[in-house]
Amino acid sequence: MFDPTTWGTVAAWTGALVTGVSVALGVGYYIFDRRHERRTQAGSVVVWLDPHEHGPPLIKILNLSGKPIFEYGCDIVAKPKKKVAEKERMGWKSERYGWPTNNEFDFHERHYLVDFHKEEIYLRDNESAELLPKLEYRSVVYDFYVFFRDASGKYWIRDADRQKFVGWRQKRRLGRIGSDSDRSRTR
Repeated sequence: MFDPTTWGTVAAWTGALVTGVSVALGVGYYIFDRRHERRTQAGSVVVWLDPHEHGPPLIKILNLSGKPIFEYGCDIVAKPKKKVAEKERMGWKSERYGWPTNNEFDFHERHYLVDFHKEEIYLRDNESAELLPKLEYRSVVYDFYVFFRDASGKYWIRDADRQKFVGWRQKRRLGRIGSDSDRSRTR
């Protein structure tokens, strides 16, 4: 039934199987290591909202990654009606500041913080950039996101309130970023 001259020996089959598994593990480790390296650079870019005395917060970005970042900026988006109504119930609505009618409004504004008049259009290590937006309503009815492209060319979007990177669904809702639409797709 089993002819070793035709099918090979158990040692040959075992060797082929072990070789295949080790190649697969090597490829998996390489992919994981590259992903971890990219995530490390993106995680070293710090984003925060600095409270401003009378008006919207100052949106700040600081690069501590050791490598430059490119095409950086921020997106300001209206919160969904449900979340705006929740803020109203929490007592954020006041006579002094404007509030959206029926807790609903449409707003999406993108600001590139890159100064295209400079020779270098990237944010070096230990450099920062900031933006003081002009908003119609209180800042609690807006979501603030900061986007940038890392040294490897991948685009990242970080929620400035929660300090977390957004997933593919939120990236899709915010739209394409960057000068090259092919590179801005979610990877």
